[in-house]
Amino acid sequence: MRKAAELRPVEALAILKEGRYGGMTYSSAVNGFVKGYVKSSDSEVNWLELIKDVKGITGASGTSFVDGYGTVARTVALEWAKEDLRASLDWFTRETGRELSDPKYVGQITSVLGGLPAEEKFQAIDWIGEQRDRPEWNDQLALKYGKTLALKKTPLDPDVDRLVGFVNNEDLRYEFVSNFLKPAKSGKGLELRYDRVSLNRLIESARLPVERSESLQKQMASVK
Repeated sequence: MRKAAELRPVEALAILKEGRYGGMTYSSAVNGFVKGYVKSSDSEVNWLELIKDVKGITGASGTSFVDGYGTVARTVALEWAKEDLRASLDWFTRETGRELSDPKYVGQITSVLGGLPAEEKFQAIDWIGEQRDRPEWNDQLALKYGKTLALKKTPLDPDVDRLVGFVNNEDLRYEFVSNFLKPAKSGKGLELRYDRVSLNRLIESARLPVERSESLQKQMASVK
């Protein structure tokens, strides 16, 4: 379906509406359509029109677009975020009812943020910072995105230092830093994934009590 939408988006849309999608699950077929449609476009995608078409295919309402067709909504958000992160996430978190207070939805939002290239992570961090005034703000949003960056071994820089400062809970700030301190296996055994200067700066940025900062320093020192 992805290739069909890439080559002939109008015909691919008609095939989906008729329920003919070659043995794929419905969600997989619609996801493929979205990705192919975006790739086929020579100009800026009309995202609201695309969302309207997708809802027409699935019969999804605002509520069912969160759960029943959640993977489709995520695909739309991921593709849209590559062009306009703020517009994508404004739709993904507000129009579809994904509240930041719900851990399940925080994970879905983080997966969209994590789809950005490493060099564009500042956009994600800017957006996260802007959400802190929302009544449903959840520290887990900053924590989970930080964990995503650590797992990808994204370079530690002042943007990541800024991100840890968005976490209000002391225990979660400690956990945030610990994610970057976890060693990786190498031919010589275990080694830190980041240089010690950057890690020390992150520890300082976490604004932890002295004993907890010292605990993190000991974790770092234990890896040669």
